[in-house]
Amino acid sequence: MCCRVDRCCFCFRLTSGIKAMSILLILIEIGLIAVGIFLLPQFLFAIAPTFVIGIICDIILFVSVIRVRSLNL
Repeated sequence: MCCRVDRCCFCFRLTSGIKAMSILLILIEIGLIAVGIFLLPQFLFAIAPTFVIGIICDIILFVSVIRVRSLNL
């Protein structure tokens, strides 16, 4: 790697951007589950597990950013 980038879109720090993105994705996925419950209850068995896996991945992403930040890597 030739250089280390620590800023991303709109000049936010990468860690702040990743935290915001993971929280936003968690909220979107919870909203999609809620919409799925009301609009497509017959497909809830397929919709909910998919979004729950996404929520778990986003939580892992958020926790890993916090841990890397605390390690000062």
